[in-house]
Amino acid sequence: MVAHLGKLTPDEAQQAPDWSELDALLEETPPAQQLTLGQPTPPPPAPLWRRVDVRGLRVEQVRQFGRVYLAWALWRRLRLHTLLQELLPRGEEAVAWEARACVLTLARFCAQPSEWAGAERWSADSALADLLGVPAERINESRLYRGLEVLLAHKEEIGEHLLERYQSWFGTRFEFLIYDVTSSYFEGLAQQNELAAQGYWRDQRSDCKQVCIGLVVTPEGLPVAYEVFAGNRVPLGAG
Repeated sequence: MVAHLGKLTPDEAQQAPDWSELDALLEETPPAQQLTLGQPTPPPPAPLWRRVDVRGLRVEQVRQFGRVYLAWALWRRLRLHTLLQELLPRGEEAVAWEARACVLTLARFCAQPSEWAGAERWSADSALADLLGVPAERINESRLYRGLEVLLAHKEEIGEHLLERYQSWFGTRFEFLIYDVTSSYFEGLAQQNELAAQGYWRDQRSDCKQVCIGLVVTPEGLPVAYEVFAGNRVPLGAG
């Protein structure tokens, strides 16, 4: 339960969760306060009551919450925030690199088609700013694209971290993996991309340059590694 809109009974009010321990719950760490054996249970706090004139209530600034909160909780449970804080310590940037990576990941989790869509619409219409503590006006397209460039330099460390978490959670030993190659084409000349080239087209766009992407996944479909190749790389089995 995230919130209860309405009147709580005294028993429900006493059982309400303590949101000050939310970080500990997400990161699987013990709460700040623990009872020791033989220590008496402290009395529950007195419920807080408020009288509200429902005729004066109105809905403002509606935010998408459910999917964003789920993605953010997974991000924290994977401890990606602590990894990136170590790899990319905070400098003078207005938005931390770890926060930019979180925005990029959560946007894809919530089916945003591009960095532009995530920056221009989704970040302002979701609870993202409240969860991260980053104002929506600071999340823009340029910062997100720059974040992708910085994260690429730490691709190996991020991949190893995710593999370790996946193994510890599910006991997977990666004895059997699946490899496939796909491609992605560019609308434009792509002159600054040295890998963009004419090649074997899966998208029937022989007029466009492309790159090839090799992807390694588990039998369950979990991506564990990838590599980007020149667009003229011919995969095995291509006619």
